[in-house]
Amino acid sequence: MNCATDPPEVKVRCRRNQKEEIELKWSSDQEGEVWYLVHWLDDDGETWRGVAPRTQEQQMTLPLRLFPNTGHLEFRVLATTGLATGVGTCEVDLPAPPLPTVEIVPVGTWATLDRPGARLATVAVVDQWGRTISDPDIVWYDEGGAEIGRGRSIDLRALSDRIGAVRAVALNVGRGRVERMWLTHRTEAGHCVLHHDDQGGSEPAAAWE
Repeated sequence: MNCATDPPEVKVRCRRNQKEEIELKWSSDQEGEVWYLVHWLDDDGETWRGVAPRTQEQQMTLPLRLFPNTGHLEFRVLATTGLATGVGTCEVDLPAPPLPTVEIVPVGTWATLDRPGARLATVAVVDQWGRTISDPDIVWYDEGGAEIGRGRSIDLRALSDRIGAVRAVALNVGRGRVERMWLTHRTEAGHCVLHHDDQGGSEPAAAWE
């Protein structure tokens, strides 16, 4: 066994390759029986987590999918002779993952000019694969920008006759925010129907819930 009492001096290099892997290589100034242990820094910025059992090898390749893509990864290699332990670190910058494309869509049975009278207009936020985004922060505005409601649904009966359009804005999804606007129409009986401004027909406002 190496009996050196000074901690090993460890030099570490790491990089991302074209196979979506992290390549690590390291060296020590100590000769003889030196064991190495590789850690990565969790995204809490405080916790070091092991990635493999201790080894006497001086290189390692790790799939990138093992780690959260926070835009930055930091690794450390502990080297021990049994009497003293040294450490070396390296860092890899990663491109941020693309944010999903999302949109606001109507859900439920919406009122139409032929079948008015529904109380609520309800929407959902979905990504490009049709998956519903959970817990979206949705705010409703009138055409002047005044807030008129919060949550997935808005009460059509509470809308003033003076409101000519409503806009739903999801604030914490996809690329930061997404929005959609509907024009308001009043039937002869005074029922409010929402109509998308890029379509020729009325879209759904959710039925009684």
